[in-house]
Amino acid sequence: MNESELKHFKQSFYKGYGKRIKTLDVIRPHHVYAAVTDADCFVVKFFRDANLLGWQHRCIQQLLDKETRGVVPFLPNKHRSVINEFEGRMYGVMPFIPGKSIDLNHASHVQNSLRLLAYFHRQGGGIFGRQPAVPVQSKLYADWHERYVQFKHSFRDLPRRKNQDGLLQVVSRMAGEALEWAERTLDAFPQAYMLYLEEEAQWERQIAHLDIAPHNFLVIDDRYFYVIDYDRVAYAPPLVDVVQFFNMVLPSARWEYDAVKQLLSHYEHVFPVPKEQKRLVFLLLVFPHDVFRKWLGVWRREANFHPQQVYRYFQELEQNWDRRRTFVQRCLAMVK
Repeated sequence: MNESELKHFKQSFYKGYGKRIKTLDVIRPHHVYAAVTDADCFVVKFFRDANLLGWQHRCIQQLLDKETRGVVPFLPNKHRSVINEFEGRMYGVMPFIPGKSIDLNHASHVQNSLRLLAYFHRQGGGIFGRQPAVPVQSKLYADWHERYVQFKHSFRDLPRRKNQDGLLQVVSRMAGEALEWAERTLDAFPQAYMLYLEEEAQWERQIAHLDIAPHNFLVIDDRYFYVIDYDRVAYAPPLVDVVQFFNMVLPSARWEYDAVKQLLSHYEHVFPVPKEQKRLVFLLLVFPHDVFRKWLGVWRREANFHPQQVYRYFQELEQNWDRRRTFVQRCLAMVK
């Protein structure tokens, strides 16, 4: 925001919440800010339209009505509405959680975050607020197949290149095996069953978070855990979140197969997983989602993927590639 916009926004915030903003710090440019007042701190989130904000608010409120732990509400303004308008855009206000992102090398952080996700799923059935959209094919399969095709295309002429930089060199050493794992996953992918799960989630109005990342789990004093950032919440099978969670923690767990089995048991203490879906989890973990996502982010020059950071990620990944290969082999053996 420029100075003029900032001045008008402070006036808008004061009219809605009766508090004067001292500083407005950027968390995510043009989208998320931290608003500091004399006594409090708030998170301000901007949305393209009121429907997106309204959908998130309805989801969170229904979860809170069910006494779901670890979710953060939007705060109503003086007019008892969570929807605020500023220069043609909508924004919502949430309390600031003074926590830090979970440490994936901290076992209790991982276990408690997974249990919290399981509570989120258990309480997230029957959430109203959006019209069900019945899919005609598995969205997960379509998304992953498209990612596989794009990765393959990006490496089409790689063998003919000379003087590759460090990132290209390290990715190219893993690309062939990553493509093979993706092909095996997609060949064995039970499209009809996954489509059934996606349809079931629509009709039962079962939500999933769909943006599982360390920064979306906050912890205070190693005791209180929160799941935040509901921008991608939609009707979807919880299985998708579970796979994302394991993909998040496996590099820190050094691709230990038994670590997945143990974590899955922690999840099931709260929200049981049918036997067929357990087998599907292990199949889906074969797909090299992280390899494709990181590389394509750099290839497309997306702002969130800095080449040096991605390069360091792939260097660490290569150091554990043999362990990952063993993990993949065990997963594939389980789902045969």
